[in-house]
Amino acid sequence: MSFVQKFLTPKNLFSALIWGSLLSFLWLLSGFTVNYFVYAKQANHSIAEVFEWGVIEMDEDKYVICADFKFHTDGVDEYVSQHLFEKNSYPTMELATEAMAMMKEQEWLCYWFGSPQDPQVSMDRNFPTKDLVYTLIALGVYFYFLAIRRYYHRRLAAVTI
Repeated sequence: MSFVQKFLTPKNLFSALIWGSLLSFLWLLSGFTVNYFVYAKQANHSIAEVFEWGVIEMDEDKYVICADFKFHTDGVDEYVSQHLFEKNSYPTMELATEAMAMMKEQEWLCYWFGSPQDPQVSMDRNFPTKDLVYTLIALGVYFYFLAIRRYYHRRLAAVTI
């Protein structure tokens, strides 16, 4: 009996698939949890008064838009900050400049958390939808492998009776 025949049994295969999908689910769940708490912490917001827009070259074919802005925490303290829109990168300077022109026309909010004396600031506050979808898919795969194992063991038990 070869190594493959000895250790690659249906029981071992199902165990590996179930444990692998469970670990994948837990890994994705931890990433979603971290990103959700960052999202939830950014509950405070104020109007960002952007006073300067710009485009920064990150790589040869990656340009990002940057905004220098000021904002007020709890309507009292005024702060100046800078935000790079790194999630939206552009392959050319022209495309980034066109996008920047459209962004100038919008009113922007900045989201902050922490103490009003030393806030952590961002102009992006996006729910981690992609992380949630991947986590739910991994959970579905885990339950799928559990169902296949259960079905296989029922058929095996019916054959051996």
